[in-house]
Amino acid sequence: MKRLILIMVILLLPAVAPLMQKGYLTMHDDLQAIRQLEMDKCFADRQIPCRWVLDMGYGYGYPLFNYYPPLPYYLGEIIHKLGWQFTDTVKVLGIVGFTASMIAMYLLAAEFWGRRGGVLAALFYVYAPYHSTDLYVRGAVNEFWALVWVPLIFWTIYRLIKNGPKWIPWVAMSMTALLLTHNLTFLIIILPLTVWILLWIITFRSIRSIGNFTWAGLWAFGLAAFYTLPVLLEAKYVSLWTLTSGYFNYLAHFLDWKQMLLKINWGYGSSVYGPDDTMSLAVGYLHWLVPLAIVISTPFIDKLRRQMALVLFALFSILFSLFMMHWKATPIWQAIKPLEFLQFPWRFLTLAIFAGSFLVGALALVNKRWLLPSLLLLLLILNKIIGCYICTL
Repeated sequence: MKRLILIMVILLLPAVAPLMQKGYLTMHDDLQAIRQLEMDKCFADRQIPCRWVLDMGYGYGYPLFNYYPPLPYYLGEIIHKLGWQFTDTVKVLGIVGFTASMIAMYLLAAEFWGRRGGVLAALFYVYAPYHSTDLYVRGAVNEFWALVWVPLIFWTIYRLIKNGPKWIPWVAMSMTALLLTHNLTFLIIILPLTVWILLWIITFRSIRSIGNFTWAGLWAFGLAAFYTLPVLLEAKYVSLWTLTSGYFNYLAHFLDWKQMLLKINWGYGSSVYGPDDTMSLAVGYLHWLVPLAIVISTPFIDKLRRQMALVLFALFSILFSLFMMHWKATPIWQAIKPLEFLQFPWRFLTLAIFAGSFLVGALALVNKRWLLPSLLLLLLILNKIIGCYICTL
């Protein structure tokens, strides 16, 4: 076990190395340090929970944290109080976020594929191109941290169905964390999560788990109510149309298959209409090639065939996410109005890299000692993590 932890830590370092350098990051949403400053002022004024920020909104102030999920900034406040400056707090949040997402995926994948499979899935999750795009390019700290809670929700729900009511608090806390981090991610995962719940209720024949879910859901809603209720009840008092019009209209940001699967163009530009995006919006070569190989091999390998339900679940989640990013899903986006607040269909990459990384862990069931280290080395090389780090020195 100690050896596996050491391997994970060493292989994590290239992903977080840019965050250990001097200076601030160049990112699309470069207001992260300012938001952290405003959160600190809320605590100084004893305005808890934080709602009104004094210095933003062209100096007039506005209720930012009534509508902007606050949890990452509460975590950042802890980091700041430990002595970090605001710009460094943002970078430490990134390091902690990468580490936490790795641990979360490990817990989920190791449950089904064993420790080696957990390590493989966790590192694939960390090195998914969109994971880095979220932080290093977009500066989307909230979506970046949502990648921590998604595996934990799936893992704790599985444990709840398998082991009973003692896992209700863990399900509630993981769901609360996602509600307070990026509530729109629930729109992305709700269908696969429903399939996941039904899969294990049927497997364990545990109808009474529905009652446990009800308690966990009510608990989560109650814990997050200080944020979710204002969002639901006071949204009519703000101009929400600005979030879904112009550049932020989802119709301008669908991807084609080449963009999703074949085009990895690391850049710091923007998402535009058509195939000429100047930022990486791809799943990642290995993140779809390896799952495809696993799906094809499953009928012919006994250990994989025994996990057919999990393989099919991951395959469904990947295909669903790819479809929702394609323009042919337009009728669904038009029919389900809340989806328009996602703004960018490629946000379904969150689900794609989650399901793809999880499925990669199944390779640990194939008893080839050379396979895992070779695959991890190829993962680093293809994602140019080491090369990009050297270029920034």
